[in-house]
Amino acid sequence: MASNNFTAIYDSNVLFPMILRDLLMRMALTGLFKARWTQDIHDEWIRAVMTKEGHRPNVTEEGLRRCSKQMDQAVLDALIEGHDIVSVNVDLPDKDDMHIVQAAVHGRADVIVTFNEKDFPREQLQVLNIEVQHPDEFVANLLDLSPMKVC
Repeated sequence: MASNNFTAIYDSNVLFPMILRDLLMRMALTGLFKARWTQDIHDEWIRAVMTKEGHRPNVTEEGLRRCSKQMDQAVLDALIEGHDIVSVNVDLPDKDDMHIVQAAVHGRADVIVTFNEKDFPREQLQVLNIEVQHPDEFVANLLDLSPMKVC
């Protein structure tokens, strides 16, 4: 897939771990693809970090919100808005994930990057021309596409 034509939406669960969030942000800055997310996705990963048992006391919601704003500024046109009005006819195991599919359709994403592949049935998303990839597969595909840029 050519750069600027390939769009990935990051599910909140891949932005929750700080190290993976950092890696995915660095990948987004390579120009190999367009990374996208929504404010709802930001809210989910921030809430997950704040409610995680044993989370570090020096990590504050204010700091995480600042991080999300920096993400929005670093990756041009990453923040998808208006996705909540998109009507999508898919049957997901977890209805709370519908906003991800709506955002993927509205943001013209080719792939949803998520740890929860089972929550996004491939046969349902094929109709929308959207793939689902585990972050390991996503990064491996980027390495295949352009090893020098990824490294």
